[in-house]
Amino acid sequence: MHLADRGDWVSATDLQKLSTPYGYVGSAGDVRARELARGDCPDRLKDKVEREDGRKLGLDPRFEYYRYKQAAPKQLTLV
Repeated sequence: MHLADRGDWVSATDLQKLSTPYGYVGSAGDVRARELARGDCPDRLKDKVEREDGRKLGLDPRFEYYRYKQAAPKQLTLV
């Protein structure tokens, strides 16, 4: 949920030791984000988080960055 609230790329170091409205994120927040990005999670959470290297984003190349994937808007069909 923290990534969804941020809405943009967040570095791995910014995902550690956070106090969020959803609870405290310990030192393994980046590990959990990596698991979500890899798809090592329950089906309902798959394809929700993406990972990219900082150098590809034009950000600090020392870090990996994570972002919550916004769901594509549903198409309404007129009958």
